[in-house]
Amino acid sequence: MHLPSSAWAFAPFVVVAAATIATRTYRAFRPLARRFCPGPPPSLTSRFWPLRWFRNSACWYDLTGLRPAPDGSITCPECGRRLHTVAQALFHTRRWRLARLGLVLTLAAALPIQTRFVRTWRWVKWIPTTALVAAERVCGPSLPLALQRQVETRVDTQVLDPEEARVLIPALIRDLKADGVNGNAERAMWLLPQLGNDALAALEAALRSPDWQQRQLAAHVLRGQPGLTPCDDLLRVTVEGLRSDDLPYERPDPSALRHYGHFTDVRNARGGFVYLLGFPDMIEPFIEPGLTSEDHQQRLLCAGLAGGAHLSRLIPKAAPILIEHLRANRVPEDARFAGAALFRFGPEVAPWLEPLTNSDDRQARAIARRILSDFVQEPVPARFLSANQTNAGINSANYDPSHEFFKDGTWWLR
Repeated sequence: MHLPSSAWAFAPFVVVAAATIATRTYRAFRPLARRFCPGPPPSLTSRFWPLRWFRNSACWYDLTGLRPAPDGSITCPECGRRLHTVAQALFHTRRWRLARLGLVLTLAAALPIQTRFVRTWRWVKWIPTTALVAAERVCGPSLPLALQRQVETRVDTQVLDPEEARVLIPALIRDLKADGVNGNAERAMWLLPQLGNDALAALEAALRSPDWQQRQLAAHVLRGQPGLTPCDDLLRVTVEGLRSDDLPYERPDPSALRHYGHFTDVRNARGGFVYLLGFPDMIEPFIEPGLTSEDHQQRLLCAGLAGGAHLSRLIPKAAPILIEHLRANRVPEDARFAGAALFRFGPEVAPWLEPLTNSDDRQARAIARRILSDFVQEPVPARFLSANQTNAGINSANYDPSHEFFKDGTWWLR
């Protein structure tokens, strides 16, 4: 077998170890007539002291010639240790355990021979799953990357039993927090849905966390579960995510050296808007406070949800917000969005649109007239509209609110 040069450097250790073990074996089988007291039994804590593994701290009182008791036991006059049989006595006076020292030297010499096996982390596949998930629970993101990959493999192949999953779930929920570690939150979002109902219950509990990122990422994972009926906490956190925030692009820190923020592939405003639109009968008490929010994006999206869900009671609060975005401004696509939301309120919104028909703003005037026209007559078929729709603006020739769909008109949201 060809060995690397680094292995030959440890050859002297192998020779010393072999000689040590051979000497110790010879002495162990050599007959001795004297018997010595091993001393008091060591305490539990002293058993883990490394020096004790190699050094024998015995009493060394010579028990030769002592008369045993009727039951065959011998009591040491020096330390009071009672030996139940003569076999418990020591047959030597060597203070160092040379056999153990030789074994350690042998292992130290053999380790470089297996450096490739150790260095390439091929041994991690032999680690029990329970030990892996326990290490993940204790170490968190500081766990070596090879061990993290092994945990991912075992979760992905569904080899974890329910108890191991319950140990791993709290560690992944913890990784959803804003902790300054790159990538661990996205990894947790990938693994948690594969751990069953216990993970979903933990995610619902995380919706009440004081950590903003943990709440938003937990809501993102829950929104992706098919057939899951949203709880009140999920709807509340989803409306909270309609704000202009650090997802998916983190705002850069002006005091930091870097001029860009971290990226997380979670578009909570767009995804949350489309999700809430699917539950028109449940969202009214959650979006109503958003209509008076200080965040302009949250106000606009809550007003759009009110229109998309046809919540007529909210027209007095939502219509002014949407009408303001019908005017020409520097916000791309907001007029298309606002026009579609106003159209879905139905004819009940007409009193708020009629004053715009004589507005000085050409864009607001054109959209208001188109919406009112669609209320009293059949909308123009989409095939007759101009195909040259661009993001630069909106005009009466190529835009009809009745043909705008929210899921296609919210790509500009973060």
